[in-house]
Amino acid sequence: YVIRKAQLYPLQAGPVQLEAASLDNKIALLSEGKAGNIITENVTLSSKPVIINVKPLPEAGKPGDFTGAVGNFNIQTSMEKNSFPADETGKLMVTITGRGNLQLITPPQVKWPEGFDAFDVKLTDNTDNTTVPTVCNNTFEITLAVPKEGSNPPPEIHFRFFIPATSM
Repeated sequence: YVIRKAQLYPLQAGPVQLEAASLDNKIALLSEGKAGNIITENVTLSSKPVIINVKPLPEAGKPGDFTGAVGNFNIQTSMEKNSFPADETGKLMVTITGRGNLQLITPPQVKWPEGFDAFDVKLTDNTDNTTVPTVCNNTFEITLAVPKEGSNPPPEIHFRFFIPATSM
């Protein structure tokens, strides 16, 4: 019987030992001799330790702004509103969806144009842990102020990730 399943996201390369697990359980059995007589026994189920060899991420061609995202992701951006006065704040929404270790990832790097001010980042995490690998849909909401009213250039957003299936 499966007692517990867990998704593991290694944080470093090399051998990792998963320790032994044990479970104490009471089992009720019907006695063969007398009808309706129940015997209770204590049973301990145990597993052996398991060693997993975690492969390192490739260093060749690794971008300087790589923060550890492993999986296959898509990124979309949108503004809360298309225009707003220079003395008001707006919101930039950056949504990252896909399969992988996104719940371990920090907000993507934003290269703001001159004069922009960025403030708090709010994360809305919609993670489905029932799938393997985990399906993520995370939205980073970034409050910002623009230098002047009117048309302002959009910021550059960098989100680098490694796709194990293609080694890219």
